[in-house]
Amino acid sequence: MLLIGLGGSGKTSLIQKITAHPDAEPRIKSADFKTYSLVHEITKEEEQHVCRIDIDDYRGQNVGQVIKKWIDRKLIDEDHYAQSLIIIVDIFSPFSPTDTISSSAVISSDRVAQHIHEWSDNALGAVMEVSSNSHVIYKYICLFINKSDLLIPWNTDSEQIVKDAFKPLIDIIARRSAGALFEVIVGSTLNDTGVVRLLHSLIKRAEISDGK
Repeated sequence: MLLIGLGGSGKTSLIQKITAHPDAEPRIKSADFKTYSLVHEITKEEEQHVCRIDIDDYRGQNVGQVIKKWIDRKLIDEDHYAQSLIIIVDIFSPFSPTDTISSSAVISSDRVAQHIHEWSDNALGAVMEVSSNSHVIYKYICLFINKSDLLIPWNTDSEQIVKDAFKPLIDIIARRSAGALFEVIVGSTLNDTGVVRLLHSLIKRAEISDGK
């Protein structure tokens, strides 16, 4: 699985929630890339199988840095590929460790515009082309919109408001997702909203191998 996003959008926090990996502490910078693994047992037709999900986290404060590090790794390991692509964005600007996190009734339009600008059609094309070959394509693509817990009040219209804010980005990803399942999850890495749904989707579409 390839997890990408701008600095401060919640990549490392999401890894911590999915894997409970002790090194994935959100207040510590990632290395150029780290790989975390989640092993999940599946019972299918009375047989036990093991599903292992490897999550790649790339350090970068902008899309250019993230893509460069991903390409550099591909040059080292040509067989390294991802079956799932998670793009994480957020609706509020990053917080520093000393900030007091507060809620807001209004989405940060500047932060949303930054994501939409950075994740242009060309940038997304570079990620999707580099991560596939003649035999492998993404099975699952998710746009995870983070920090929904900070938008108040939250009501029945809130999720659609958030999705509408990111509509230009959603449209680009949807157009480039032919052959894969694409879903948008509005959630929060802070209170786990949407994380379980994402994990279930990843496990469902991961390769299953005998646990021997």
